[in-house]
Amino acid sequence: MVERLFKLKRAIEQIVVDPNWTIFVNTLLGTHHQKLFIKAKVIHANIKKKRLLGYCANFVHIMEPILVSLRPFDGKQPCMGRV
Repeated sequence: MVERLFKLKRAIEQIVVDPNWTIFVNTLLGTHHQKLFIKAKVIHANIKKKRLLGYCANFVHIMEPILVSLRPFDGKQPCMGRV
């Protein structure tokens, strides 16, 4: 899933800079969605500063050798989720 996020980097960045993102986030302000408003602001800041995608790239880099070595044990039925 992290690899997929990294592959969709440009689309994720476009969502966050889109004016509709700001409109949506502002609708959360002043409602019972205060926690979501705060999370949306943090997500926006992290994506704008390239932190989230940097974390994803680091995670993929660290985990790839482990996943490559475990894939032969999957056989015909994927088992990675059980690991």
